[in-house]
Amino acid sequence: MAFTEQGVAMLSSVLRSPKAVKINIEIMRAFVYYRQILLQNQDLYKKVKELDDKIARIEKELGLK
Repeated sequence: MAFTEQGVAMLSSVLRSPKAVKINIEIMRAFVYYRQILLQNQDLYKKVKELDDKIARIEKELGLK
């Protein structure tokens, strides 16, 4: 399982140790970097979007969402 960007933001409000804060900041930076890469590469963006859509369909079929 992976955290969403919103999940990391919520987690940072619960975990307040200096190490947890540092890790959360790095994870948020990774999300920003990922978004920048997708914006610069439309082919990659389309493939990721297709995978996201496929995962959403499968989750719906399995009753997970």
